[in-house]
Amino acid sequence: MVAFFEGIKYNFKIISDRASSNKYVWTIRAFCKKDKRYSGINNLNYILSELFDDYEKVEGTGRFEDSCGWVVNKNEAKRFTEIMASVLQDNRIAVVESGAFLVAVDVGMEGLLRRIGIAKPIEKFLSFFGITIPSKLVLWDEVETIHFPKMDIQLTKPYTKLKTLHPSDVADIIEDLDRSSKMAIFSSMDEERAADVLEEMEPDAQIEVIESMSVDKAADLLEKMPPDEAADLLDELQEEKAEELLGEMEHEASQEVRELMEYSDNLVGSIMTTDFIHFHPQQSVSDVIKELRRLKPETNTIYSIFILDRRERLLATVSLRDLIISQPEVHLRHIMHKSNNFVYDDDKAKRLPAIISKYNMLAVPVVDHEMKMLGTVVIDDVIDRLM
Repeated sequence: MVAFFEGIKYNFKIISDRASSNKYVWTIRAFCKKDKRYSGINNLNYILSELFDDYEKVEGTGRFEDSCGWVVNKNEAKRFTEIMASVLQDNRIAVVESGAFLVAVDVGMEGLLRRIGIAKPIEKFLSFFGITIPSKLVLWDEVETIHFPKMDIQLTKPYTKLKTLHPSDVADIIEDLDRSSKMAIFSSMDEERAADVLEEMEPDAQIEVIESMSVDKAADLLEKMPPDEAADLLDELQEEKAEELLGEMEHEASQEVRELMEYSDNLVGSIMTTDFIHFHPQQSVSDVIKELRRLKPETNTIYSIFILDRRERLLATVSLRDLIISQPEVHLRHIMHKSNNFVYDDDKAKRLPAIISKYNMLAVPVVDHEMKMLGTVVIDDVIDRLM
């Protein structure tokens, strides 16, 4: 069996030779993209050994006497190939006179496009415009393996370097781990980071994490999540467990989540977040900027600045662009735009994609039938619903 994988500087060939009726010896050869020939980096097998030390290593076997390989059972071959492909595709390898060395791990867009097999055509297309795809590398010195049965390879040192990755990437990593490993990594993160990662995980994995935590710890984590995400998670739990967690949360946060949980899944309110930034017409640009600096809001809560009256009814919106280019003393009433594009909390959620597409909106304000603003639906949540 032969498998090919594209790496950063090399293409790789993984070759298997039958060792017995149910075992194979796997070896690796590297094809240098620059000079179009196989390169003498056979000690790549050796530097990968730390990743595969659960498997028996054999030296000078198979088709290449100057290489080494691993003995893999037939029923483990597919998993071994998947792990090896991930390692080879994601790592930058440097070749010097003394041999080959793993230098860094590619965690950026270039690596993503390469893994799904479309890097070359996209790079070629962008080259016509003088654009290159940026790399995002984590130095190999900052990477360490976690040893699990049959080598589910992941990153840690000790888990702090996971902060280099986007929360959704960390979520993908954690989802592949066993329960104890999940909890070890979650325990190493601060609450803000842990909440961001938990938000990105699949429902089954979310439930496993929450049920593995103490009630007070899980409640603290839920409080850090956007209310709509916390509501979705609690909806997946048994009613008794959900009520226990809601009772442990701070009253205001708990009440927000309870209200969202009352909406039917097909209504706007079910994907609405109650986190939004609002001001009054008489406030100045300077006041708003100072307050934003103090609040340090999440990105998706400042797609638009909403202007409310004293009764919290939606009046208008102010774009970040208008806010930034205006003089500090200008009042919001002079730069705001009357808001005609909104939805009611009991509207059907299926209306949202058309509204967002037609008006190029990143966040849609949600009001009740008296125009009191209740929250927003951000484009991220609409996309998640569609997918």
